[in-house]
Amino acid sequence: MRFITVAIVLASALTAKAQLNALAIPPALELDTFNLVTDEHVHQFYPGINTSTYGASAEYLGPTLILHRGDTARIRVINQLAEMTSMHWHGMHVPGEMDGGPQRIIEPGESWMAEFEVKNPAGTYWYHPHPHELTAEQANFGIAGFIIVKDEDEEQLALPRTYGVDDFPVVIQDRKFLANGDFAFYPFGDSVLVNGTSRAYLECPAQVVRLRLLNGSNARIYALGLDNVQSMHVIAGDAGLIPSPTATDRLWLSNGERAEVLLDLTGMEGDSLLLMSYGNELPNTVPGSGNMLWESSLLNGVAFQVLRIRVTAPTSNPIIEIPSALLTVPMPTEAESIHTHQDDYRHGHGGYGHVHD
Repeated sequence: MRFITVAIVLASALTAKAQLNALAIPPALELDTFNLVTDEHVHQFYPGINTSTYGASAEYLGPTLILHRGDTARIRVINQLAEMTSMHWHGMHVPGEMDGGPQRIIEPGESWMAEFEVKNPAGTYWYHPHPHELTAEQANFGIAGFIIVKDEDEEQLALPRTYGVDDFPVVIQDRKFLANGDFAFYPFGDSVLVNGTSRAYLECPAQVVRLRLLNGSNARIYALGLDNVQSMHVIAGDAGLIPSPTATDRLWLSNGERAEVLLDLTGMEGDSLLLMSYGNELPNTVPGSGNMLWESSLLNGVAFQVLRIRVTAPTSNPIIEIPSALLTVPMPTEAESIHTHQDDYRHGHGGYGHVHD
């Protein structure tokens, strides 16, 4: 009976008439010292079905950490799991001892303070555990969160940046559920979670809004697009802002990859549109396509809904235009790009040199 109940609920999640849920927006923290507590929890992604999860100071996922370029970030990770963990600052330029990779073990009951200068430009980054042979499992259970870096250059631009109002974090994950409601640890899932919300919708004002997209799935690659064929304008990738917005109707997002996009919703109050993933357009070599060699999933090789966007009234001070330019990204000179060195090897009667570019 339990299996039947779970199967019915999950199947209903894939139907267009299923009840939608307001997208959860993780709290944004802007502190001198952050505390992230990794622990075990129970969360309901679907009504009446309990799922065992991990979280970082939350039942599932964790808060968004706001950092400023040039400041010193201090993040204390407290491990209350029954197993070792670590915490990696994905995309951040940090010293090796502060990176939180497999070499930086935090045993159960212990804590670790990461402290580093914020050198990254304004952009979207994220944190997740990185313990040896446990990374995918712990991330699958829910330990992850956004990092947003701010700087003076980005703040001079006419961009949406009011968190949760016109600037939204959006982590997309697919998950497979066992008959008892817990997560199955498989590469491909049958259910879509956005910020840990099933069947999610997001209310956006009728103006230019910013989505900070993150692929938090274990294997699936998303081909994102809007169902009304409206263009998205990409303004940033993994390394921060690009020189100018780039319009596209498809955005491929790989595992751990981030992208920031602007949606022009001006004049669309009362409308509703869908952010879709067009798995039916993926080549057979891409994880998430219809290739029979990939592990079976209801989402493989099909177009499916990721997030419904409901357009509401604009704010009192809206951004109403897509900027024509962003930042001038300095390109390295040829002299900076090419490094030449000479190796001198001595063999018996003589020697010879090799010059490498």
